[in-house]
Amino acid sequence: MTSLICRNAFEVVSDTEWDEFVENHHDSMVFHSRAYINALRQTNAFDVRPRFLFDEEKLVGLLFVVILKSSRKMLTRFTQRSVSFGGPLSEGNNTRYLDSLLTDWTSEGSLYTEIRCYKSMEWARENLKKFGFDYEPHLDILIDLSNTERVWNTLKSKKRQRIRKAEKNGIEVSYEMNPSQSELSSSYALLNELYQRIKLPIPKEDGFIGLCTVLKEQKKLLLVTLKKDSALLGFRLVLLHKDLIYDWYAADKAGYRNLAINEMAVWHVIKWGGEQQYKVFDFGGAGHPEKEYGVRDFKLQFGGEVVNFGRYQKIHKILMMKFVMMIFKLFQRLNLVSKV
Repeated sequence: MTSLICRNAFEVVSDTEWDEFVENHHDSMVFHSRAYINALRQTNAFDVRPRFLFDEEKLVGLLFVVILKSSRKMLTRFTQRSVSFGGPLSEGNNTRYLDSLLTDWTSEGSLYTEIRCYKSMEWARENLKKFGFDYEPHLDILIDLSNTERVWNTLKSKKRQRIRKAEKNGIEVSYEMNPSQSELSSSYALLNELYQRIKLPIPKEDGFIGLCTVLKEQKKLLLVTLKKDSALLGFRLVLLHKDLIYDWYAADKAGYRNLAINEMAVWHVIKWGGEQQYKVFDFGGAGHPEKEYGVRDFKLQFGGEVVNFGRYQKIHKILMMKFVMMIFKLFQRLNLVSKV
């Protein structure tokens, strides 16, 4: 049996090794890419911890964990959590490689560690369970971009009429792979308004814009904006990886929903994706299958395949976690949710 070596530093892998491994792995996502991880690192707003696994000096696995916490230092011990977007990648879904990536993986100071799956990790479920990770159902919606006309016809006729009417009424749609600082700032302001309304924490503006700036330089970002008389009414920000488009952030201005801003933004992302020969639009999370979720209802208007890749979570501080969740719900009711 060959010797496996796991290293926790970015310097141990070459750019070419990393790029080729991610490009050739069928389960890779943009969140595994060097462009995305380096974008997180360059903003100085995110703490990213890597694990690279080598078998006889060949890269055979990788895992990235992003440490998320409140911007207020005094709240760090109550808010810090570790999230692996996309989870671990191992060559050929080799469970021996997976075990090596998970062995001695620590999340010091975090309330919990969560693996968010964007591809099926059924092959890894038993191994993750062995390392203390519990599976939680979580839905996702995938839309086939090979026939965008079919997607258009999936929408109810009333929705299609509203989109056409909005276009006739002067709603201007722009596609930007190189959005300006001003466009990103305006989008963030709209996003902040939305998150205040729905009482959820939002990334800090400098971290958000810094991340977007690096991603656009790597051709991994598309910003779709909807404006009327130069006023921003809505946007959709998506990530690009191989033949897949991932729905990342979106917001619309309160009071303009009668103009079908959200529906229009989604449709134009899908339309653009089909024209650019992308194959799949990953519409993002659709919640727990046994719980009502308005976002899921909205997304299902566009059809697509509902999949249940789920999430895996390991709680490190059970009592603290229960306390924090209780306080978070109280803060939501009092509209005191702070920025993370």
